[in-house]
Amino acid sequence: MLSSFLEYYILFIGFVITIMCCCMVRAVFNSERKVCKTTLELVLIEWTDKSTYKPFNRLSVGWLVHDDEKTKTIASHLIGETQHAGEFIIPTCIIKKIKKIA
Repeated sequence: MLSSFLEYYILFIGFVITIMCCCMVRAVFNSERKVCKTTLELVLIEWTDKSTYKPFNRLSVGWLVHDDEKTKTIASHLIGETQHAGEFIIPTCIIKKIKKIA
């Protein structure tokens, strides 16, 4: 009984984390931050997805548009010279490796 409860609790926590990440992505996507294409790096980020009860590794590719000690934000699309779209926020604590592509 206890192990069943723990499994459901872990699944619930994963669901809550997923919803929080989606809300963060939506909030950033709706904001219009101006960026300069020439200063952006194209990166490959290897990270651990902990949204399910069994963590697994993921790879994400994009333009690094925001980089601080808590999160890294990559964008999949560049629009013109100063805007981007399709942002994805990855918490720094789950990142295993970042490789600069271009």
